[in-house]
This record gives sequence, C-alpha cells and structure tokens, in this order.
Amino acid sequence: MNAALLPIASHHCKAIVFRGGISAAVSGMERFYDNGSIQIAGLSLLSVAFAGEPEGRLKYLSEHVKSVDHVVATMRWYGHDIQLMESSCAFLALLLVGVCHQVECALLLLLVEKVLQSMSAFPQSEALQVWGCKVISHVTTSDLLSDTTMATRCVQMVITALGRHKGTPAVQTWGAYALYQIICCCALNASIVTMGHRDLILELCQRRAPGLTEEANSYLSSLQTVLEV
Repeated sequence: MNAALLPIASHHCKAIVFRGGISAAVSGMERFYDNGSIQIAGLSLLSVAFAGEPEGRLKYLSEHVKSVDHVVATMRWYGHDIQLMESSCAFLALLLVGVCHQVECALLLLLVEKVLQSMSAFPQSEALQVWGCKVISHVTTSDLLSDTTMATRCVQMVITALGRHKGTPAVQTWGAYALYQIICCCALNASIVTMGHRDLILELCQRRAPGLTEEANSYLSSLQTVLEV
C-alpha cells in the first residue's frame, strides 16, 4: 500500500511541518538522490503532512521552492519506476490543493508536464491516473489552462484514463471532476477544447460506467448539460 494514502492525525501533521520534518525529508532526498527507496519515503512523509495541514503547503512553497525542482528531477531520473511516479504524483496532488494560483506559472507548467508524462507512461496504474486527474483538476484555478494546447492535452489524458479504467470508481470520479473543472469553469475551454472531443465526452456522459459514485454522476450530468447547450 502506498504510504501516501495513509491517514495521519492533524496534530502529527503540524509537528512534521513546524518541527523541521519537511527540511529533514528534503535534505535526505537531495543527499541520497540516487536511492529510489529514500525518494519514495521522503515523498510519502511530505504527502501525509500536506494532506492534513493546509498551512504546511504554504510554508513549503514559501521556504522550499527549490526542492520542488528536486521532485521534478526525481521524476526525470526515475521515470521508469512506477512506484516512485505514483508517490511523486500523489505528493504533487496534495501539495497543489488550493495553492496553484501562488505557484510560478513556469514551475506549474513543468509539474503538469511531468504528471502528464507519468500518466502516459503508466496508463495501467489506477493510482497514478487518480493522482494525475487530481493534479489536473487543481491547476484549473491557475492561468495554466488558458493555454488551449495544454487544456486539450489534459482533456485527452483524462478521457484516456476514463476509458481504460471504466470499472474503477476513483478514476471515474476524479476524471469526471477534472473534465468538469477544465470545461465548465472556463468558457474559452468549453468552446475551443471540446471542438475535437465534444461527441466523445458526450458519449462518456451518456454511457456511464456501472458503479459510479453519486459525486461522479453529478459532475458528468453538469458536464453533459453544458455540452448540450
């Protein structure tokens, strides 16, 4: 089981964030960059900390921006390692919640590029597709997807994930949410991105996979309403 998915008490998260846990984890990852196990352990620690403590994400971004570059480099060095890619995408999905608008656009673009590459390299990984869809949904709060080329790539990746993992509720829920965020929350994307995908997305909305959560059905219904106008 990926340690990044384990729950952690709020007070423990605060201890990790404010008593030097982040700095210690990043220092170890940078020192032993050639050890994949240490990279995964460090990413897992950072992930559980940020999952439970919003203040930690802002503290991390303000004090450890350069270490995000290390995560990008790690994804490049270990692009063949599915477990490390899952841990990296999990970390980014948790780090970027509600703070994308505070991340430099060039860095955010680099992070999303790496996530899209990972999703493409390991399409069979349900966990990676879920984390990837979460990252995509988060970046809709930034200006990144005003670039229709990037928005289109994200739509294509999400559609691929939804098609491959029809029986996985988590992929279906987060994939539906990502599409909803990309298209419904940006009029430009709704009119341009869907030009080549409208029929495919509508079919996805109409022929829903069995066992979808109420949440996923809600996103798909909203998306269908927008596309049929």
